[in-house]
Amino acid sequence: MNSLSRVVNMLLKEMPAFETLKQADVENRTRITILRRFAKKLDKPDCLVLADRLESCVKGHPCGSMACFRCSRQRRLRLTNKWLDFFQTHPDYVMVTLVFYDEMFPNRHLLGWDLNRLKQRLRKQLERIGFEGPIVGGFEMDYHRHTQKPDKSEWMPHFHLLILNDPVRLKQLRAYMLRGKNLYKRKGKKNRPMHNGRLFDVLRAFTYCFKGIWWEIPQFVNAAGKPKSRKKCRLTDNVLAKSLVKLDRLTDSQLTFTMNVQK
Repeated sequence: MNSLSRVVNMLLKEMPAFETLKQADVENRTRITILRRFAKKLDKPDCLVLADRLESCVKGHPCGSMACFRCSRQRRLRLTNKWLDFFQTHPDYVMVTLVFYDEMFPNRHLLGWDLNRLKQRLRKQLERIGFEGPIVGGFEMDYHRHTQKPDKSEWMPHFHLLILNDPVRLKQLRAYMLRGKNLYKRKGKKNRPMHNGRLFDVLRAFTYCFKGIWWEIPQFVNAAGKPKSRKKCRLTDNVLAKSLVKLDRLTDSQLTFTMNVQK
């Protein structure tokens, strides 16, 4: 049994909800259908090109697109296989989520938005703080869709990272994330730019860092005039199609964040 098969068997045993290859193929077919529909409806050739690319992805000939659920699943398995032993033998780590509210932007800017710039900003700050040990994690976004005011809908960039549990340096990182322009970006909403917790389940935490799927979080104002959120759900088809084109333009390395890691 090769090491990747070992990880698959572990996931099947400990995380039955982890997507199977069959489920990944079903999701890809759904994505292909949506991409073709919007390519025809809105005359979007990039959607059609991506649909063809996903359709060509088969065993032995992966397309390698970050918009492909089959390849995204393989990426999670590969990264888990690479790092699982390290984090299981280094219990002094925490999982940290960093939310950049001050980087939120509307859907019309999605295709032109620069992830590399944000990664560089984060990297410089972590270097200034002086974290030691490998830092590993992933990038993703949620779409905060305002059901009553669509023009207020925005993408929310964030990172899930595994970082050495250094209370002093984590406190410095929290102070950076709690700066006013980030903490008070959304008026009337409770913002949590940083939250962290111990790694009680390394396998679940690590696969969570590399989910490779972007969600929608519906937003609305209730009868009392207070902003509220509903549970995460699948992106609406038009936003999903555009997000898949964006993901296709990104690479595995762009969606992965590492620091203090030997090449």
